[in-house]
Amino acid sequence: MNTLRKRFFSVFLAMAAMLLLAGCAHVISKEALKEVDTTVTFSQVAQDPDAYKGKTVLLGGDIIKAQNFSNMTLIVVLQRPLGRRGEPAAGDVSEGRFIGHLQPRKEDHRGGHGGGQRGTPPG
Repeated sequence: MNTLRKRFFSVFLAMAAMLLLAGCAHVISKEALKEVDTTVTFSQVAQDPDAYKGKTVLLGGDIIKAQNFSNMTLIVVLQRPLGRRGEPAAGDVSEGRFIGHLQPRKEDHRGGHGGGQRGTPPG
């Protein structure tokens, strides 16, 4: 019985460790994060959007409106500060709203990958 208890405890610890590590993962892929200019803030983009055309920035918040079109989905986001894992922070703090659009990847139309869409500012 002691051996069974040790095995159970070992399996339990391994599962708990996996869950904790998965819970600490960033919500954006490492590949996409490599492209992000982490020095850019929402305030900077809001003040001079043209200065950031063609750059990859990381903004987040709550989607408050979505409108589907045949070739894209237009979204309105209430900006929220991002936590260390990239998730929007809870609470009432916001610096404004921004609009973006999501376009399906080419693989989505051929029956390949599902999801994995990337948003870019319209312009």
